[in-house]
Amino acid sequence: MDIKKRLLSFITHKDISKLEFYKNISVKNGFLDKGDNIRSDILGNILLVYPEVNIEWLVLGKGEMLKTGRQEAVISEPVCFQSCCYISDLRYTIEVQKKLIGILSNANKSV
Repeated sequence: MDIKKRLLSFITHKDISKLEFYKNISVKNGFLDKGDNIRSDILGNILLVYPEVNIEWLVLGKGEMLKTGRQEAVISEPVCFQSCCYISDLRYTIEVQKKLIGILSNANKSV
C-alpha cells in the first residue's frame, strides 16, 4: 500500500471527506487522485493538522495508523504536566521529522 492509499484509509478513519482533508492541509482538490508524489512540505502539513497520525505508518507502512497514547497530550492533566508532555511531543516530532528527512533523502538519491 502506498502513501496515498494510507492517506485514504486515514481519511476514512477520520470520517471526513477528501475535500475537507484537502482544505485542512492546504492542497488543491484532487490531490490524491493525481499521480504526483507527495512532497515533504505536504507531509509536514498533514502532521501539523493531524498530529495523531503515525509518520512511520504513513511513509513506510510500518506500525499502527495512529500514534500510541504516549505521544498524545492529555487535556485533563494539570497545565504543568501538559507543558512537559507538549515538550516531549515536540521532541518526538523532531525525531520523527529527522527520520522522514533521512527517508526522503535516501529515496531522492535512488531516483
